[in-house]
Amino acid sequence: MSDVDLHLAASWDENLRAPPLGAIYRFDAFSLHLRSRELWHHDSVVPLEPQNFDVLAWLIANRARLVSRHELLTVIWRGRAVSAGVVRQAVFHTRRALDDCSEKPRLIKTYPRRGYRFVASVVTDPPGSVYVAT
Repeated sequence: MSDVDLHLAASWDENLRAPPLGAIYRFDAFSLHLRSRELWHHDSVVPLEPQNFDVLAWLIANRARLVSRHELLTVIWRGRAVSAGVVRQAVFHTRRALDDCSEKPRLIKTYPRRGYRFVASVVTDPPGSVYVAT
């Protein structure tokens, strides 16, 4: 799903917040580059499947609130017939890429039977910013 698709998905509900086109989110020792669709850890790219990237971008953009599994299914999978377990698997693999875990979450917290929330501090660099690896 492209940045534009995420914006279109958010347009149906004013409470949803799409990630800013081309922004860079910096958190912990990571940076999520929306334009290039890359997750960086220090100076290395971390492999992340496209839908897992979208889940992470959506959770970060909506970090001020709980994001339900239903919302993720609607926005990321856009109503395609998939099992509810696909969201759980996407969050699991995203956590693995971030070296996070559900038992002691630093980044993504699970709210049983309700959804997920990105809980780490985030700095958002506006579109067009130049990122220098540290």
